[in-house]
Amino acid sequence: MYTGDQQVAIDRLDVSAYIIPTDFPESDGTLTWDKTTLVLVEATAGGTQGLGYSYADTATARLIKDLLAGVVVGREAMAVSAAWAAMVHAIRNLGRPGIVSMAISAVDAALWDLKARLLNLPLVTLLGAVREGVAVSRWPQRSILVLLALVGFGVSLYLSLYQLGVFSTVWEPFFGDGSRRVLHSELTRVLPVPDASLGAAVYLIEAVLGASGGYQRWCAQPWLVIFYGLTAGSLGLVSVLLVIFQSAFLNAWCTLCLGSAVISIGLILPVMDEVLASLQHLQRESGRGVSTWRAFWGLQPNRIESAELIRKNERKIG
Repeated sequence: MYTGDQQVAIDRLDVSAYIIPTDFPESDGTLTWDKTTLVLVEATAGGTQGLGYSYADTATARLIKDLLAGVVVGREAMAVSAAWAAMVHAIRNLGRPGIVSMAISAVDAALWDLKARLLNLPLVTLLGAVREGVAVSRWPQRSILVLLALVGFGVSLYLSLYQLGVFSTVWEPFFGDGSRRVLHSELTRVLPVPDASLGAAVYLIEAVLGASGGYQRWCAQPWLVIFYGLTAGSLGLVSVLLVIFQSAFLNAWCTLCLGSAVISIGLILPVMDEVLASLQHLQRESGRGVSTWRAFWGLQPNRIESAELIRKNERKIG
């Protein structure tokens, strides 16, 4: 077992090719075959052996024996990524796709298996097991966004109460009567309700949307995530326009208005990470033949789509 206090060099790299007949002719709809070639790579270091393989032509085995073995043997067994980079460099003039990539893949798999065995670890532990979800919808990030939205809600609610006359003065530490001029400008009287009230309502909606759904909502409820993104994006855009209005037309500033704008604009990028994940999910589902509309609402494929997916993915026997 590898203890970590010494280097272990790769001693040998053996390769074998096996032509395995199939029980009967097989087909994927584009090609028919009656045998499969398996290229097996055995990497040895410190008395331990790792296995890797690829389904490829026998020429793949010849490439490993004639070229890649000389690149890998003698290298540090723990430095798998460095060995991979060295192999990629060595095949530059041969071309990367096809047989060359399959040869590198077989050797790379053997080296990772060798490293796992030297460390006495399951390979799945060394590489990292599959995760149940992605971080974009997890609570540590979402809770911060929800808290910021609630802060924005509180600020906007205070400003709207001032606009409604509940408070006779508004807190303004930097810009004199700037807040009064901004909050009682002609723009604020265009709508039947104070503009700050609308901001408070949107912040509250944003907080509710941010808190709704589970950690897989980016794929289970794309509609929720996309609506969340539209809400955050719209509020941020309006905030930018209002700041421009304060500067260009009123020549006045409002401290709390600027603070609210900073919050709304700062929420956009973190929210858009989750929106992007949902859009990519919809694209993948569409590529699989699932209705984008049903995927958007988090619905299961209907019977016709399910039958089509099964038909596409089943193995066709010639």
